[in-house]
Amino acid sequence: MKKTRSRNFILAIIVGVIFGLALGWLVIKPRPAEFAPITQLRPDFRADAVLMVAENFARNRDKMFALDQLARLNHGDLLTFVGEALQDGKDYGYSSEDMALIKGLLEGLDLVVYENWKILRGWDG
Repeated sequence: MKKTRSRNFILAIIVGVIFGLALGWLVIKPRPAEFAPITQLRPDFRADAVLMVAENFARNRDKMFALDQLARLNHGDLLTFVGEALQDGKDYGYSSEDMALIKGLLEGLDLVVYENWKILRGWDG
């Protein structure tokens, strides 16, 4: 009796897993992540994304590339976006090195370069 019950339990688990995987992969198609806008992320994750751009900017000092990367993260005013990330970094206790990177990005993206980038890319944000 106990052997049959254990076998039926394991069989039910296996059938449930197979059914769940088939339902998830074949019937309910997941949406690609590209449809999830960055604005839906928590502020600390948005600040992390800006920090990654700042780290890249600290290595190569390419202002246009940094603006291109930021434009993929936000469709509004990019300098304001970086400033908000700087404030969010303070609020979430980022290290002084990380804060210096974000601040360096904000200072490196001067207004003239930003305006030229907007004209060059046809940016309306």
